[in-house]
Amino acid sequence: VMSGVANGEAQLADPAGEAPRPNYSDTLAAVTAVQRQVEAMDADLAGALRLVAEQAQSLVRATGSAVAMTDDDPDFMVCRASAGPDSPPVGARLQVGSGFSGECVRTGKLLRCDDTETDDRLDQENCRALGIRSMIAAPVCSRQKTVGILEVFSDQPHSFSTYDGQVLQRLAETVLAAVN
Repeated sequence: VMSGVANGEAQLADPAGEAPRPNYSDTLAAVTAVQRQVEAMDADLAGALRLVAEQAQSLVRATGSAVAMTDDDPDFMVCRASAGPDSPPVGARLQVGSGFSGECVRTGKLLRCDDTETDDRLDQENCRALGIRSMIAAPVCSRQKTVGILEVFSDQPHSFSTYDGQVLQRLAETVLAAVN
């Protein structure tokens, strides 16, 4: 459980009714716990990827998340785990030649979109249909090659911070450890 209450601190919800964001050190401790859980899962890759997707969604307060990995066809990745209503289903194919996700795969760099309505790297119609307004994509890299991607989505614009990107990058490293 990740909150100040676990440390004996009372935290109040903000007036808008949102739960308070956990502090960064609590979040990093939770990421470390996820890494240990994934290591303990040993040969259960599907379970490990599902755990990372669920925890990514929870830790950065996203409405959805997905883990996609390379496939036999180098132009596509396949969704191996997802969580939340605005996430692609397991088995969905992601074209890596263009767009936001494709740029993350090609460059091997973390990307953040604060508003899908104003970011030309995204298909606005597709994002509207899925209810996605902001997102982060973190590459899963092995030997200077992107072998996967971890993405989180939100139904609100400007939902993610620089810290959220750092958390996602650490979780992407956990995905690589699970695959290896």
